Amino acid sequence: RESQFLAVASLVQRGLVDLDVLWSYLAPTDAALKKLGAELAAKHDEEVASVTKIDLASSSSAKDVDAFNDVFQEFNRNGDQKIRLAAGLISVNSWRTAHRVLLHLAKHCKPCLNHYIRSALCDILKWVIAPLIAGVAPVV
Repeated sequence: RESQFLAVASLVQRGLVDLDVLWSYLAPTDAALKKLGAELAAKHDEEVASVTKIDLASSSSAKDVDAFNDVFQEFNRNGDQKIRLAAGLISVNSWRTAHRVLLHLAKHCKPCLNHYIRSALCDILKWVIAPLIAGVAPVV
């Protein structure tokens, strides 16, 4: 549940829970994240390669064409604990810790491709720019 990750993120932000200790208990392992990230990158590379080639004798199936999209959607919907904690840290404005977690995740996968992380970043962006926009263009 989102509220659980927000609560844990708040505890981490306040220094009541050690992130390094907590991280070791969260799923998935870094190896599993790396595998998913590598699979996504490989499917992306295959997709790019197929777009840049013209093969008149091609007999590729629709399954091959949708391979990248399938892997991307799997990662996009990935609600693993480490991903959700990263989104929670962003949501509670724990910037230093969130930055550290995002940098760690970036070693293994592309965290910005995940829906939860993108949504948290977009929510913060809206919160930051709302006062700026209100001063220039009041809400009608």
